[in-house]
Amino acid sequence: YDDVEDVAIRERSDGTWLIDGRTPIHEMQLTFGFDQLSLDDGYETIAGFVVQNLRKSPEEGDRFEAFGYHFEVIDMDGRRIDKILMSRAGTLSDGEGV
Repeated sequence: YDDVEDVAIRERSDGTWLIDGRTPIHEMQLTFGFDQLSLDDGYETIAGFVVQNLRKSPEEGDRFEAFGYHFEVIDMDGRRIDKILMSRAGTLSDGEGV
């Protein structure tokens, strides 16, 4: 199976990260120091964290900001979040000029 070889968190050349929705919360804590993430909040994966923050059924293109980062749903597999793009807040051009 290729899933075993898949990298859950991949840094891209533009300084953003492509994150598999199934990435466990503890892996996000270890990689990025997101100590604010807690299994006590009712989610075990980064996809669960995204759904909780969106407070709705996720769709491609949905975004929010947390911990000084932008999180964007960039790929869905049916109703499941497959891929998330994470970038430092302020690094993407949102059209919200300074």
